[in-house]
Amino acid sequence: TSLGRRSKKMDADIEEQRRVIAEHDRNVMAIRTDFEVRSKAVREETENRVSRSETECDQKIETAKRDLMIERERERGDMKEQIERYQSETEAMALKVAERDAQYRGLQDTIQEGKYQIDNEKHCRERAEASLRSVEERVKSAEDRLAAMHGELSSVKQDRDSLATAARAAAL
Repeated sequence: TSLGRRSKKMDADIEEQRRVIAEHDRNVMAIRTDFEVRSKAVREETENRVSRSETECDQKIETAKRDLMIERERERGDMKEQIERYQSETEAMALKVAERDAQYRGLQDTIQEGKYQIDNEKHCRERAEASLRSVEERVKSAEDRLAAMHGELSSVKQDRDSLATAARAAAL
């Protein structure tokens, strides 16, 4: 009968909807798993880069300060002795001091470069977090579509049940 064909077609439609929903469920789970794995990897890599950069900069700063202090102390002692002994070498010592100050400025530039690297790593981290938010939005959108399909399936089931009831009533 016509109702029987419609009921079979609705059963087939329901089965197709179930298959589509199951596929979407698998896709959502795959996206969620991929997102979680990537999110963790990006977060760990960013944290490791920032930590390494900070550690390297701190070590460079400390080494530069220590070397500079040792060098300045040595030069001060040398300069005092030479000034006491050789008044004529004052200009040569002034040139050495200027050279060391230039080295110090170079070290300050290195420190600034290290700070820039840290800022750059933080910026990379912010971009990675923005990318993660985009993935989260796509997952949310997929979940919303899945919820809508569940609603459509429920509506189809109700229509099928109504047809089945009508068919039973017609059979009586």
